[in-house]
Amino acid sequence: MTELLSGTVEVRETPDDRLAAVREGRAWHRVAEVTSVWRVETDWWRTPISRDYLRCLLETGECIEVYRDRRDGTWHSVRRYD
Repeated sequence: MTELLSGTVEVRETPDDRLAAVREGRAWHRVAEVTSVWRVETDWWRTPISRDYLRCLLETGECIEVYRDRRDGTWHSVRRYD
């Protein structure tokens, strides 16, 4: 089962731009592993979309999906997997 999420999310990155931790509420959760990475670039004829998606396993055992908007650098939450 998945839970859809929305909104921006705070993240911490390593010096080489890898995702290190994600903030949920007041707690920071370390990213144990990034399992999938993919890029979406579309709608160049309208409002362009350019995003890097990451599916991550957190140290808590949760699996979440986030993306970084490549145009403005903001991070957004997408979904959480059971």
